[in-house]
Amino acid sequence: MTKTLVINPPFLEPHRPPISCAIIAEVARLAGHDVTMLDINIELFNAVGHNTFMQYQNEYLFTNDSPSKDVLQNFILDQLNATNLEQFDWILISCFSDWEYDTTVIISEYCKKTCSAKIVIGGPGVHTRGKELLDKGSVDYWVVGEGELSLKSLFAGQTNYPGINGREPEQIEDIENLPWPNYDFFDLARYDWLLESPDVFIYGSRGCVRKCTFCDIASFWPKFRWRSGNNLADEMINHYEKYGVQNFFFADSLLNGNLKEFRVFLDRLSRFDDAKKFHWGGYGIIRPKSQHPAELFDQMRDAGGKFLSVGVETGVDRIREDMKKKFTNDDIDWHLEQSQRIGLQNVFLMISSWYDETPEEHQEYLQIFKRWQNYAADGTIYGMNVNPTLQFLANTPIQELITRNEMSIEPGATKPSLKTIAWVNPNMPELTFAERLRRTVNLVEEATKNNWNVINKEVKLNEIKLSLQSYLEHQHEVKKPVFQLHLEKP
Repeated sequence: MTKTLVINPPFLEPHRPPISCAIIAEVARLAGHDVTMLDINIELFNAVGHNTFMQYQNEYLFTNDSPSKDVLQNFILDQLNATNLEQFDWILISCFSDWEYDTTVIISEYCKKTCSAKIVIGGPGVHTRGKELLDKGSVDYWVVGEGELSLKSLFAGQTNYPGINGREPEQIEDIENLPWPNYDFFDLARYDWLLESPDVFIYGSRGCVRKCTFCDIASFWPKFRWRSGNNLADEMINHYEKYGVQNFFFADSLLNGNLKEFRVFLDRLSRFDDAKKFHWGGYGIIRPKSQHPAELFDQMRDAGGKFLSVGVETGVDRIREDMKKKFTNDDIDWHLEQSQRIGLQNVFLMISSWYDETPEEHQEYLQIFKRWQNYAADGTIYGMNVNPTLQFLANTPIQELITRNEMSIEPGATKPSLKTIAWVNPNMPELTFAERLRRTVNLVEEATKNNWNVINKEVKLNEIKLSLQSYLEHQHEVKKPVFQLHLEKP
């Protein structure tokens, strides 16, 4: 029997098994393969603990000479050696983002030297850089786009399927009948559950109904597609009955993109007797009252909906309109009022400053912490998750500003952790890298002063520190003057 190894490299969150690996493992199983799962990410987490895991992640991503790099590489190689690579015919490596690219390189190159298995890499993290590994001979196949049908074709010897080795990918129109993620391949007890019972990913759609100007989702999935509400509810009930899973996190870009099927889903779950035990949520979009009336919030409560991560992004309506988010602070007021009424928790996802944010708009941004302080006090706003600075991701609308030379990335900024954030707006020279980081610190300070929970605050502040250190190193390399980060308020 054909033997296949599926590998999840560091660094991903440690709370749930990776859904991408659960899907491609099931594709291999349905093709008749004997499948083994190796989640190096969770093995590292369990070996070193949460704090060291986060330290390794930040040092590895933001510094050039971190001692953790050697420790991490040795750990990865020990995991691979213990797996006896020679027994496998196929090795499938899932690279979710840039954060996993370097570890994916370590894994693929070592596997190539050590065994004769066909090595396949895929995922957003190798979307633009997988060709490098293919050209170097570190992998046999590089898959772009949705992998279910590409892998099925590879296993059948059809290597010219769309998305394989640089061929233009094609979206899968019918996602209703794709295999469900199979969590048989994981020991759920190994994961750092956020609650007191197992937690898994689930998805009900691919793509997004929004085209936010900073987001690269549309470059992977240009068309929004969805599963029927009944099919999605059936999968959740299956995981509950099979594994005892009661906690679900939607991996969708937004779980309420198709409101018609979302209502069907809510209705189906609310009629399932044990749905009251469920605790689910994910990324959602804030909509006006006309689209999200009070009855919809009631349905979410009755179906076990407990939390949403919402891309609020900023406190400034002008900037949010430029982002094409299509909702206002007044719409947020309505959303929070209804969330408070039904006990729905919200995580606010925030971008610390926009590429043309004025000092006055930064001050306006800071006012949200007073405006919604009562919702933070009672847990309706569970917390705020903020990134150190705006990223100019490839294949996004704002990246076109660089293409048109209206913005630029500083020369020499080649590190993955730096090259998307070392941007310059010639029309706002005062919006330096240091100023952007200072504004991020302002947000953290103001949130803390108003008793908001800043999620992973110490980690975020360390990211700011490491981002600045990396940037300063870069400035020395290109012989530019060094600045200091001033943390006092303007």
